[in-house]
Amino acid sequence: MGLFTQIAHDHTVLRTVLGAVKAIAEKERQEEFKDQLPRIVDFFQMFMDEYHHHKEERFVFPLIEHASQEVRDLLPDLLGDHRRAKDLADSLASALQAGDLRRFGQVSVQLYDHMDEHISEEDQDVWPALKVSVPPKLAEAAFIDANNFFDRQLGTDFTARMELFEMYLKTRLEGG
Repeated sequence: MGLFTQIAHDHTVLRTVLGAVKAIAEKERQEEFKDQLPRIVDFFQMFMDEYHHHKEERFVFPLIEHASQEVRDLLPDLLGDHRRAKDLADSLASALQAGDLRRFGQVSVQLYDHMDEHISEEDQDVWPALKVSVPPKLAEAAFIDANNFFDRQLGTDFTARMELFEMYLKTRLEGG
């Protein structure tokens, strides 16, 4: 797996959990999933923010210098999107702490909408441009550095644990 394949995989995991959480909110099933709401908050704070967005900001976004000016001009918006996603994840935590399941549902839908647009922008405008403009050796070095960093910071099994949660949540939502 390379850097951009890993980012695409992260996006798939994020979209699955975001979609499940949106479905829980839209069907007003927060009470039914109350036991999983802390894990959902943890997923967004840890996987989305601490892992995925941190990976992009520390290891991928510096590679944007190799892309066109048009792509480089997207960087402030991408960073702003990351801050907004973190704020929404923190709002989920606050709603959960307050026991406000209605608010939890509202913020879940906002986070879904925000991240759906953000991921689409990255997948359509940023990653294709970087794949063709970043020298392969630089992309490989960023991939290795990112994986070594996160293995040390979060443990070698972090992504596997997050993927297990993704599968569990999806299966439970589907009635399995």
